[in-house]
Amino acid sequence: MPDSSEGASPALVVGPDAADQPRLAQSGSGSDTMAQLILTTLLATLGFALSSVLALQVLIQERDEVASALPWLAPSLKVLCQPLNCSLRPQKNIDAILIDNSAFAKLTPESFRLSLVLRNKSATPVAVPALELTLIDAQDEVLVRRVLLSEELFASADSIEPGADWSPSVEVLLPTAVALRISGYRLLAFYP
Repeated sequence: MPDSSEGASPALVVGPDAADQPRLAQSGSGSDTMAQLILTTLLATLGFALSSVLALQVLIQERDEVASALPWLAPSLKVLCQPLNCSLRPQKNIDAILIDNSAFAKLTPESFRLSLVLRNKSATPVAVPALELTLIDAQDEVLVRRVLLSEELFASADSIEPGADWSPSVEVLLPTAVALRISGYRLLAFYP
């Protein structure tokens, strides 16, 4: 009779040869298992707590963008900012700002009025930008370059609502020698 163990798959042997067979690892005593369970639970809790702190830190750091993208979170973010002495500001999205119309008109030999219309093209409020006014002569050389911050433009709010226009107007005083050479101007909206 041929040996039936040749070419056959391994099987559980019962009897005197059973001691030679590999065994499955047996779990340790009840106290070892409890210690492993406590350690696993502690590490999982610590990992969750650290992940939550990281998520909170990112939320606080990016609060302006989050409030703009998810307006329903803005009240909660304001409450969160109170003890941290931070505030929510409108999003700075220069691509949403369009200088729709502008004029630089002479009032007196040394006084000019800059008037313009800024339009918010986005679906969310955006921060009022600063403006760079560059005055040029007939040869397109720069005579004066001046930055006008939102405070100097008498912004009544810190944002421009979605689809809204804002029309600032400001008086610019120049020395007579410069005023006589002005032949044009350029405007650039930007965030400092």
